[in-house]
Amino acid sequence: MAPDSDPADSNQSDDDGLDWDQPSAMGSMPKSALNRLLHIRICKGDGEQVREILEFGADATAATGRGTPFIVRAVRGNLIHHTVVAALLANGADPFSQDAVGQTPLDHVRRRLEMYEGKPRRTPRRSPCLDEHGNLKLPPWEQDHLDEHLAENPETGPDFIAEYLRVRRKAAERTFDSRAELEKMVPLLERAMARHPR
Repeated sequence: MAPDSDPADSNQSDDDGLDWDQPSAMGSMPKSALNRLLHIRICKGDGEQVREILEFGADATAATGRGTPFIVRAVRGNLIHHTVVAALLANGADPFSQDAVGQTPLDHVRRRLEMYEGKPRRTPRRSPCLDEHGNLKLPPWEQDHLDEHLAENPETGPDFIAEYLRVRRKAAERTFDSRAELEKMVPLLERAMARHPR
């Protein structure tokens, strides 16, 4: 490309081989890579990210390398969220899927809920990165890093920092209440099973 030409007028790839005119590199990923990424996002318990990767063609009916269906993995993990289960069900996951010992997602949810029987509810803790008014407060090292990035990248820095703070706030606002999430999963799975009886 000529030095004085506008990169927006070109359909060339950058040095890393990505075509920056494409809306996303995920659109050209093979199904196996999309499914691996879906598994990672399920493990993170982030319904928004799961929906996003499903829109790019990941398979909601896929299974882990050990044969555990993703819908089962979504209810057995440490970071669970009902929106992950909802996204998988909305994209064709089978609510009757079974793990290696024949347990369905609903079986796992009910078994996990039994652990909470008779125990008082705990109030989910807020992130220490939120002040009493819900404003994001970054530790000094993180703020210094963002300031340094902005100084080094005056053109793209503001957009990067805005997106970084959006994602950072989302993470800080998230509370982990497995009991409440499991309780929300029961009706989701029961409705899905009722719609497709065996």
